[in-house]
Amino acid sequence: MKKIIHLSSIVLLLAVAFTFNSCDKDTPFDFTYTLAPIEFTSPFFPANSLKTFSDTTFTRDIEAQLNQYGASLQDVSSMQLKAITVNILSSGQTFDGVDYFESYINSTGLPETKLAYKSPVPQTGLTSLSLDNNYSELVDFIKADSFRVDLRGYNSVDLPPTDMNIQISFHIKGMIPAKK
Repeated sequence: MKKIIHLSSIVLLLAVAFTFNSCDKDTPFDFTYTLAPIEFTSPFFPANSLKTFSDTTFTRDIEAQLNQYGASLQDVSSMQLKAITVNILSSGQTFDGVDYFESYINSTGLPETKLAYKSPVPQTGLTSLSLDNNYSELVDFIKADSFRVDLRGYNSVDLPPTDMNIQISFHIKGMIPAKK
């Protein structure tokens, strides 16, 4: 009788173990999504003015990266700015005279959200400037068909037209649901 109970217990334990192991688990993913650098020319800005240096619209193109993980847009649970860098391409020009920068993201039906800022901008002859992250959750923007990134700033001196580019990357996280 003891052998039957002992054997029944083993069979029951194995059945439970196989049942729980046969279910797939949710699979997390985590990667950097980098937008292609955007080049633009900021126009002449007179001294003491708040201006938009760039307002660029990006069409969503993250699906290919998601497909590498077997994921889709609905699996994305978080998008946060990883880095935003503004570079001067015009020879001999610097960020001296720009007092501060702010960058915003916006899309139809979503509130404008601050991405990053630099205040004050160091007046040390820089031609490349990394903005400080505002750590906003941006997941709704990646699910929109397109979004716009604006770069705004205040300058204390006249600024000539300047060739620049902006480089942006985001940290993407999500979970691929288990197959049942």
